[in-house]
Amino acid sequence: MRNKKILHAALATVLLVGGTAPVFAQGFLDRMKEDAERRAENKAVRDAENPAPAKPASTTQAPAQSASTAAPATPTAPAQPASAAAPAAPATPAPAQ
Repeated sequence: MRNKKILHAALATVLLVGGTAPVFAQGFLDRMKEDAERRAENKAVRDAENPAPAKPASTTQAPAQSASTAAPATPTAPAQPASAAAPAAPATPAPAQ
């Protein structure tokens, strides 16, 4: 009988916590949404300030060389390092009314 009461209390606690979790998580979900919007805005600004390099007009290669005079191929552009993420600006609170 005692185990049944403990089981009922545990079940009631789980249901209570499960029911109230979305209420407490709403602030976290809102912050995640704002962060995603801020990242999208920052990406647009970064892309506008640093446009991608233009592709060369001609992509054809030089005529093939004979095997005896062939030189090792050189890379056309070095690999770009990963861009450092900009530090997130603190969110400004809404003005009090």
